[in-house]
Amino acid sequence: MKTKEISRLLAALLVLAFTVATCNAPILAMQTVTQPEYAIGFNIEYFADGAKILIDGAGQRVLLLPEGGTAPEGVSYDVEIAGPIERVVALSTTQAGHFAKLNIVEKLKGVATAADRWYIPEIKEAVENGKIVNVADDNEAIMALDPDLVLHGSAARDVERAELLKTAGLTCIQFDDSKEDHYLGRAEWLKFLGAFFDKEEEAEQLVAENKQRVIAVTNQTADIAERPQVLWFYYSSSGVNWNVYTELDYISTLVEAAGGDLLVPTGLSASNVSTAVKVQDEDFLSLILGADVIIFGRSLASYPTATDLTYFNNSAIDFSEAPAFQQGACYVVASDWFQATADVAPIIESLAALLQPEIFSDLSVTKFEKFFLE
Repeated sequence: MKTKEISRLLAALLVLAFTVATCNAPILAMQTVTQPEYAIGFNIEYFADGAKILIDGAGQRVLLLPEGGTAPEGVSYDVEIAGPIERVVALSTTQAGHFAKLNIVEKLKGVATAADRWYIPEIKEAVENGKIVNVADDNEAIMALDPDLVLHGSAARDVERAELLKTAGLTCIQFDDSKEDHYLGRAEWLKFLGAFFDKEEEAEQLVAENKQRVIAVTNQTADIAERPQVLWFYYSSSGVNWNVYTELDYISTLVEAAGGDLLVPTGLSASNVSTAVKVQDEDFLSLILGADVIIFGRSLASYPTATDLTYFNNSAIDFSEAPAFQQGACYVVASDWFQATADVAPIIESLAALLQPEIFSDLSVTKFEKFFLE
């Protein structure tokens, strides 16, 4: 046989071998990956025939199948949910707030907060009339609801609780919006929740509307030279009292977008810097004396008798001595702050009206309350 004929025969045999191997190999499913623009804690993969895989805050791969659907070939996942999701327990108030934004409160069957601590009207009403059960710390109450899934945060206590619920056969999803370091990253978790209920289009629209309103503010604050120094803190009744937010927290992105600079402690080493740091009295006094604006970053639901910042005075700290207090520039976050983080535009608009009133005289301060003696 001539050399050229032998070469052709070998080529034909190679093509045949490749074809046979391809026919015997599993066919990988068609896949489209949706990467959030700002959020870093989740991802979504879409496949043919309506299948989806959601990667939650813990890296868990959750396969969602439409009713009667089958798992895509050649795809790995940790847990499967088949058919529509009708019953959900949300252990965080921020998660429940996302249900309200997407108009799917009827899917929410359990929360871990009593009715008198809710400030989202439709959820408060549902808890009051028993349509949503306050499960509090009772895992048996959760199991009695027979939820299709349980949403939890990344705090050690929540993760431990979720592990117990998993051993009882429940599907638990880590919903980590609170760990995002950008305000629009938090808002984008609407897309994560929306994917469970085929509400992606509504979620996309809500995020886009928020982004558009935010850009209208940041276009005017980007080149501002005179930026007020903003001290943002919360209080601890035991140990070191003062917890001051740092530039690693998403609070700093809110302040920057609204035309201010976050006032943070100096001299922190890389090893002890976190989203908030505990500050001793002497250093905290320096901060309150240097702040143009002071914001108390916790709802007053836990401090019903507090009428101004002097409620938190101790032997070394007297807030009435702070220039910000004397000038009426002390505020507290609104009651619904931790229940409506997805709705970021009103937060930034309120903060801009507070920090740059001359520029944003047309905006109202709705997400903060005055916290000083008038």
